[in-house]
Amino acid sequence: SLNEAGFGIALDGRGGLYVSGSTDSPGFPTSAGAIDTTHNGGLDAFAMKLDVTPPDTTITDGPSGQTDSATPSFSFTSDDAGASFRCRLDGPGAASGSEQPCGSPQVVGPLADGAYTFSVRAVDARGNADDTPAARTFSVVTPPPAPQSCAGGGRSDGQPIGVSIAAG
Repeated sequence: SLNEAGFGIALDGRGGLYVSGSTDSPGFPTSAGAIDTTHNGGLDAFAMKLDVTPPDTTITDGPSGQTDSATPSFSFTSDDAGASFRCRLDGPGAASGSEQPCGSPQVVGPLADGAYTFSVRAVDARGNADDTPAARTFSVVTPPPAPQSCAGGGRSDGQPIGVSIAAG
């Protein structure tokens, strides 16, 4: 609300921006864990870090290509240990375009046969979201059920039972 001045600026290897300077504003914002959160009159020194670097997301396990599982599971991680995740599934009958909070491992389904894309995005505590979410493309192809043998009577004369299909 009064006068602030920046005297130094630096960038770290991940894109974090550091600024040092002074303020004489009683309402200068501070964060939890700051050494001193009160205005002491006159000029107060400040040092701040502005973290605008999004976390990186990696899928570590889950199907790619073809799977016979209608309930596949995906595992994923981020380079930011405190990140949360948002998942999305695109494909037949899936809610395309809608990210939902999720955790690793994440089971999706049951899914119908078809082609799908599972994507996951890490979001850090500051709200920076991975702008290139990790993704896996896969197809569900469930095997047909095994044939069942007929049990029970049959014809008393030992001849095969005749079957006719009336429709279909």
